[in-house]
Amino acid sequence: MRSSLAGAVTSVLAAALAIQIAVVPSTPAAAEPYSGADGGRPAAMPAPMTTSPGPSPSSPTAPTPSLTTPVPAGACTATYQVISSWPEGFYAQVDVRNNSGSHTVGWSVAWRYLHGQRITHLWGGILRQEGDRVGVGHADWNGVLAPGGTTSFGFIGSWTGSNPTPSIVTCTAWFR
Repeated sequence: MRSSLAGAVTSVLAAALAIQIAVVPSTPAAAEPYSGADGGRPAAMPAPMTTSPGPSPSSPTAPTPSLTTPVPAGACTATYQVISSWPEGFYAQVDVRNNSGSHTVGWSVAWRYLHGQRITHLWGGILRQEGDRVGVGHADWNGVLAPGGTTSFGFIGSWTGSNPTPSIVTCTAWFR
């Protein structure tokens, strides 16, 4: 008797839950008006919002010009140096310098590893490594560099065989 009663209670609860789920309003609870007298339940459902499409443009608009522009080589330089090395691992730092007469609004540095090195942890930038290609972009807090200003990022990496310093490290900066 108890098992059939438990089965009936379970069926009733499951049906009630399904009904309750089916009538959940589609508007967020914070948008509904509440009445304190009825235990916090909505006093009334808000009317659905209707929107009408805006007017179609009569002619295509010209694209907005970019606020930032990459600058020729030499406006930004990056210096890569291995600070410490141990069997199968290393710690390196890259210093980024703004050589222009204007403030940067962002920068990126790129190089290639020729001996299978991998960066495992990086700080002071945003890393992208695909195979032997490495790219690091500025972090939210260090993209703006004053004329002559510098910033740096560091990282821990792994290697097998040898760990030579990359021969070509490029730096690109953006200015307003």
